[in-house]
Amino acid sequence: MSTKRAAIERQKTIVYAEILEERGEFCECCGAPANDMSHNYPRAPFLWLIAEKNNITVLCRDCHNSFGDNRLWELPEGWKVLRTMMALLLSEQDDHRRQLMRSHYIGKMYSMQRQAKEGEILLPEWCKTLLNEVKIEL
Repeated sequence: MSTKRAAIERQKTIVYAEILEERGEFCECCGAPANDMSHNYPRAPFLWLIAEKNNITVLCRDCHNSFGDNRLWELPEGWKVLRTMMALLLSEQDDHRRQLMRSHYIGKMYSMQRQAKEGEILLPEWCKTLLNEVKIEL
């Protein structure tokens, strides 16, 4: 492991401990006991966000799987995660990074919309609102 990567891993460990102390050990989406620290923007290619508290959500395994598979409608408080992702995107100063984040966010939303259509899933209103905000037709 490179020196830079080792430093990032040390920082991540510190941030994880701070998050658990601040937020507790329960899923931020459903309230179940949490198993995972989920990176809203994945560690690769978003390495600069790996230890960013606002990019990490405490989740149970079921919610983490739903988030990872873009079945966002299954998350009782999924809108909070997506709002946090959008806030991080909007606060990013680097144009290249912001474009990369935007592509990931939009891709997640498109995937949610496509899966819902294919499965004939009736999306909750918060999903429809977020899709409309990024101009994705239902």
